[in-house]
Amino acid sequence: MIREIVINIKKKWLIICACAVVCSCLLMGEKLVFNQYVVQSGNVHFETIVEVDNHKKNSVPFYENRIKYDKFFQTYAFMNSFIRDTEQKIDYNKLNTNWNKMSQDEKLKWMQKKLIVNDFNDGVFQIVFYLDITDSKDMDYIKTNAELLPKIILGEFSKQINLIDANDKLKIVNETQLFPEVQPVSKGKIVVNYGILGGILGIIIGMITVTVNTLCVLGKKK
Repeated sequence: MIREIVINIKKKWLIICACAVVCSCLLMGEKLVFNQYVVQSGNVHFETIVEVDNHKKNSVPFYENRIKYDKFFQTYAFMNSFIRDTEQKIDYNKLNTNWNKMSQDEKLKWMQKKLIVNDFNDGVFQIVFYLDITDSKDMDYIKTNAELLPKIILGEFSKQINLIDANDKLKIVNETQLFPEVQPVSKGKIVVNYGILGGILGIIIGMITVTVNTLCVLGKKK
C-alpha cells in the first residue's frame, strides 16, 4: 500500500506543485490586499496624574464619602460610555488592528486592560493608557496624536465626574509619555515568507489529496 502511494505521489507531482503554487499565491494575495502592516514596536505609555479640585475638598466628609475613582472607571458602564463617545475622535483600529473585528464585550475587556486608574487618595489619581509589545498598533498614528489622545481621555473622565458632582474640576499635576524605538520591517520580506509558508502548506495538501485518492482506488479494487 505504501509503495502504491509513493508511486502515485511521484506520478502526480505536477498536481502537488500546482497546489503549492495556488496556496502560495492565495496567502501572498491575502497579505497584500487584506492585511495591515503594523510593526510590533514595544510598549506605549501615556500617564496623567490628576487632582480633583472641589470647594468641599478641605472638609473631612468630602474625603470620607467621595467616589472611588479606580473602581468607578473600571465599570462596564463607564467603559461603554467612554468607547461610544471617543470612537469618533480616536481611530481605535490604529491602536489595535483587530478592533473592527471585536465584539462589544471584547472591546470592553480590552479597554479595561489598557485604560487603568490608580487612586492615590486625597482626590489624586493616576490615569494610564498602556499598549504593550503584543498589541498591533500604528506608531505613526500614535506619535502624530500624542498630545491629542491624553486630552480626549482626560476630557471623557472630566465629563463623567461632572455628572456626579458638577463642582469637581480636574487639574493636571503631571503627565508622561513613553514611546518605543520603531524597528522597520520589510513588507516584501513578510509577503515572501507567507508565500513560502503557503507553498509548504500546498505541498502537504497536495500529498494528502493524492494519498486519499490512492487509498480510495485501492479500496475499490478489493
